[in-house]
Amino acid sequence: MRKLTYLLITGLLIVVLAACGGNEESSNDKKEEDTNTEEQAKSGEQEQPEVDKVDADKVVATVNGEEIKGEDFNALYSQSQMQYVQMG
Repeated sequence: MRKLTYLLITGLLIVVLAACGGNEESSNDKKEEDTNTEEQAKSGEQEQPEVDKVDADKVVATVNGEEIKGEDFNALYSQSQMQYVQMG
């Protein structure tokens, strides 16, 4: 009976240790990806998407009777795009 108990405990330990091993390659790949993203952010090399410009005098929308012109839209749109790129 004692031998069977030792055998079961040994088998259980093997299973637990195998489950805790994890996949080192995936964690290393993620660390490299995070490092690359941080380096790009520091150096300012991130690609910014093409911004669709609207003519400055063109009315883009009317809100509560107030017209929003293209120049206001372009400024806010490019600012939003930069924020999205920084967040990834």
